[in-house]
Amino acid sequence: MSAPPFQWVESFFGNTDLVKREKMQIAPSLSVVRGQLLKLDANGKLALATDTAVVDYVAAEDGTSTSTSATFIKVSHAGKGLAIWEAPLQLITGTTSDPFCTASGSTTTAVFACTAGVDQDMVGGIVHFPLLGKTRKITANVYSGGNCTVTFIEPLDGATATTDKIRVNVFGRGDKAIQLDNTNPSLGIGGAVIADKTGGKVTCYELDMENKVGRFTFNPS
Repeated sequence: MSAPPFQWVESFFGNTDLVKREKMQIAPSLSVVRGQLLKLDANGKLALATDTAVVDYVAAEDGTSTSTSATFIKVSHAGKGLAIWEAPLQLITGTTSDPFCTASGSTTTAVFACTAGVDQDMVGGIVHFPLLGKTRKITANVYSGGNCTVTFIEPLDGATATTDKIRVNVFGRGDKAIQLDNTNPSLGIGGAVIADKTGGKVTCYELDMENKVGRFTFNPS
């Protein structure tokens, strides 16, 4: 079995009661995967947390209900704001492979293929160069001709080139309004759409761009 999208890491103040488990009923005609984020629906049953929903629980096991069954699964309390959860990052440049820069840049810019978005929508995000072992915070970005150019302040040792692999995450540590991936909720935190850094109920606690994972807390409201 592959790792679940969200896994508990630790709780602030060492209070494990914040993520205690219990059995709860899921909504009719619903499939839930361990590690998915859940919310209470209007009937008091568990439904998948939508992109901007407050997260109430995290599934501790898989479960599927029919239109008539009463199906219960183990869930963990989300520990809103007081527990840290880890999830894989869906990077804007791809989750399974790292693309190369599409053109030469400078010591403070990099160019990669990206057609979605508007200028400056990645500001505050992170760019990582796995072959160089370097990570920088994005201070500006512009789109042109099917490419995006990101700018960062701290210079690299040399100008970026088409031999450099690149990873880009649209949000950074401390961002407090990250959206969930509503299209593929089992994958956890989205990065393939620019809008996911505003309007959501998830806070980025820490990013590990080398291993493509992030640590998050769930906002209480």
